[in-house]
Amino acid sequence: MDLIVMVVFAILLYLVQGWLYDRFWSRGMEAEIRFQDDAAVEGEMGYLQETVTNRKFLPLPALHVKFQIDRNLKFLTGENMAVTDQTYRNDVFSTLPWQKITRTLQFSCLKRGYYTCSQVDLVAHDLFLTKSMAVMIPVQTSLYVYPSAADMEQLAIPFYQVLGSVLSRNRLSEDPFEFRGIREYQPYDSMREVNWKATAKTGELKVNVHESTASQKVMILLNLESDFVWADNALREESIRIAGSMMMALTEQGISVSLISNGMDLFTGQPVYLDAGAGTEHQRSLLELLSRICYEPAEQMRRFGEMLREQRKEAEMGNTLYLLISSSQREEMLLEYGELCARSPQSVWIAPLRPDDTLQENRCLSAVSMKWTVNYDKK
Repeated sequence: MDLIVMVVFAILLYLVQGWLYDRFWSRGMEAEIRFQDDAAVEGEMGYLQETVTNRKFLPLPALHVKFQIDRNLKFLTGENMAVTDQTYRNDVFSTLPWQKITRTLQFSCLKRGYYTCSQVDLVAHDLFLTKSMAVMIPVQTSLYVYPSAADMEQLAIPFYQVLGSVLSRNRLSEDPFEFRGIREYQPYDSMREVNWKATAKTGELKVNVHESTASQKVMILLNLESDFVWADNALREESIRIAGSMMMALTEQGISVSLISNGMDLFTGQPVYLDAGAGTEHQRSLLELLSRICYEPAEQMRRFGEMLREQRKEAEMGNTLYLLISSSQREEMLLEYGELCARSPQSVWIAPLRPDDTLQENRCLSAVSMKWTVNYDKK
């Protein structure tokens, strides 16, 4: 008799809990996936937070939280995860009534880009783990992965070339009566500008900085075309890193920087353009823009020679220094760049190339040309 009662009770319990879970399991159920920060840097670590909240009286003995994300964000733990064209995670939670659980997942940023996660799938089970119930929850989280810094040893030569050209022009129009501030002495500074009082106080050479009566700008021309049928994306990515590092270095010196590229903005599908500016907000805008650059399919990119021709028509005489970053050495493109540089002497061309590639220096006589070596193990 007792056995029959127990069996009947078990059947009733199974039916009642099944009805309750069918009706109420998703009520008061919340799930959130979000990146801990808005931005990270290529090659560094980032964090993703998973939060599950159960605001009801029913426990959830097994709750699967499933989502997918770009494979270039590599999670450090390979458990509950499958990697194909995307990374598919399936994390299991067990929640009590009215409980909130947060987990933090660490990942490595393998490549610059703009990454999003738009939905989470929740799959729950009843008390007897015999029934599955699912719901999709929309989420909205995104992460900018900025390009990493370029090699500082290689960067020093073109940076000081550009900076020296800008400063030499500004000295022609610098107002000695308009004092802007004091900064550390640099090798290109004149001893006449040394502030001896500040130097004695700090123990380090300091120089005066004056306001300029002319606005000198640097325009970065980022060409992502390739001279070969099989494009080398490592050269393209290094070109983007150089553009970002030069922009940061120049704007930190107070120099206004703009950007033009035939790479396409992931948001608009149009060639990248950012007007001249300086300061932290401008730096952030440019790094975000570099993160969003895409160059595939290549046939949708504009010919860079055409873009330079358009820029030449709008160029201000002598007011802008042009910094070309291009592994491509197409004659048409460099001819247009030479015409542009004729209006702006001492402009610079950086050519990211493999160690065994040759820089055709005579292709652009109007600019200072420099080879930037990219090793084959550079990704």
